[in-house]
Amino acid sequence: LEYMYRKFFARDDLPKNIRALEKEAMVNMCFTTAEYHFGGGDRKAAARVALKAFRQSPELFYRPVLIHKLFYCLYGSSALYQRSRDVYHRARASAAS
Repeated sequence: LEYMYRKFFARDDLPKNIRALEKEAMVNMCFTTAEYHFGGGDRKAAARVALKAFRQSPELFYRPVLIHKLFYCLYGSSALYQRSRDVYHRARASAAS
């Protein structure tokens, strides 16, 4: 997945508005990969890839959704994560209404 993303953003013919999405796309790609690892039971690989996402673009992590994804990949099976997930979803629902 990372190879395909890198090849795509290396193209010379990409419009500027698409190229501007590269950092965010790479972060999302890392989380997608991390979630595959987590779902497959490889928590160490999930944590490694999630931290890679953070290191690539720490400035994007002001958004709660990315912090939530990071915590899921690091602590998704823990009771602490389960409780924080519930708080996160209630806060999102409250903000949406």
